[in-house]
Amino acid sequence: DGLPAKLPYWNFVDWTPQWEKGQPPGYLDGPTCVICCQYVLALKQAGDLYRRLGSSELASAFERRSAAVASRIRQLFWHSNREIFSDAPGDASSASILTNAWAVCAGIVTGPAARGLVKYLETWSPQNISFFGMYWLFRALRMLGASEWSAQIQPWRNMLAKGLTTWPEDTGFGRSLCHGWSAHPISTVIECIAGVRILEPGWKRIRISPDLGCLQYLHLKLPTPEGPLDLSMSRQANGTLVAIQKPVDMAIEPDPSGLQEIQSEGPERAILFQSNIT
Repeated sequence: DGLPAKLPYWNFVDWTPQWEKGQPPGYLDGPTCVICCQYVLALKQAGDLYRRLGSSELASAFERRSAAVASRIRQLFWHSNREIFSDAPGDASSASILTNAWAVCAGIVTGPAARGLVKYLETWSPQNISFFGMYWLFRALRMLGASEWSAQIQPWRNMLAKGLTTWPEDTGFGRSLCHGWSAHPISTVIECIAGVRILEPGWKRIRISPDLGCLQYLHLKLPTPEGPLDLSMSRQANGTLVAIQKPVDMAIEPDPSGLQEIQSEGPERAILFQSNIT
């Protein structure tokens, strides 16, 4: 099949509590869905890099390979009766949250079938996925338009309640208590709350779609290859006000959700408004 299977060494994916040493079910016997999905995403990203660098022949080869592997994943792991991906081929009894999140992130499943996974993905908890895997879960939910960042950061609120001042490696707090794997709420602030999306490499073109949720105000300053991007967001009675100071060569694309420029102060400064009235 050409799928990654029975890989040597440590097949670590996530400290999912039910998995043996962080390795997905079936890793000793053959291919596993989650590792195959990682392979597909890597192939896609390699193809994208080659295409941007002008190597269209190599890009096409990686794209064909990723499409072939994705098709085989659907054949081996998708269970149409349950509308879910299993961790190992043919074993529908083991279908983890993380495996199905990765199927969304890698584009193995799209359209109505992908949206049909939302209800299952939203059954996540620290008992069935660990901090590292939550990054991909939350990314999948964002891709499906089902992101609720305020609920997603609850495990980090629990850390504060336990007196932690650094982020632990796993949900059982049995390993490192200061680990980068659980630092991805930083990306939640950028991608979900501020709603910053990079549309072109090098931050040449971005989109902003804020979701302050329970917050009244957010000030964010990001270093970019073009220079610092400064965002100040505040809740108003009928929407969200966004003041932007940006590099001259960074373009901000209009936001389909309704963020519109209401005042321009030259190429570097602008004030935008997102109405919450529909």
